[in-house]
Amino acid sequence: LEGGLAGISAYLLQHGCTYLLYHKRKDGMSNAELISIGLMIGVLIYGIPKWGLNGVALTFVIAYLVVLIGGYKYGSGVGAIVGAACGIALSFQNGETALIGSLCVLGICSGMFQEIGKIGAGIAFSITGISLGFLYHQTLLQMEYLKNLLTASVLFSCIPVKYLEMVTLSTRETEDSYMKHAIQMITQSKFKNFS
Repeated sequence: LEGGLAGISAYLLQHGCTYLLYHKRKDGMSNAELISIGLMIGVLIYGIPKWGLNGVALTFVIAYLVVLIGGYKYGSGVGAIVGAACGIALSFQNGETALIGSLCVLGICSGMFQEIGKIGAGIAFSITGISLGFLYHQTLLQMEYLKNLLTASVLFSCIPVKYLEMVTLSTRETEDSYMKHAIQMITQSKFKNFS
């Protein structure tokens, strides 16, 4: 089993390692590389020691912060991937499987509210996390989870915009994605003309 897991892990993480080591700034990122880097982030989150202070756990704060930055900076798709990876890592650590779905939804949420600014996205992230506790899983409303969520949102709001601008990520435009985008634009203009 360990040999199989090592082989599968090497295959999955190979794309991300290749991208991180050999990419040029102008090169985009393929979907396989994006997923691989998301898995790397999840493994890194899993490896963080369980340190905490006054009910605020370092692992949770970093996971929430990474999900919030990923979704805010790169959109809902990246936020969902990073959220799923971090949620799996946190559920392995704590045995709370509700974190997988909730972090995935939080990643999507942070990508949806990127247009309203950093502080607005942080507030929407916190409100969505609290709402998920009411609607989905009551353990997400425990004080330790809420402290971690609010701490990550406050830290995100305090990060200067210039530091968020430094990290760039672009996906490769394939011919298929270009054609889909062109078809969407043509359809949109036809609907506008029709209306």
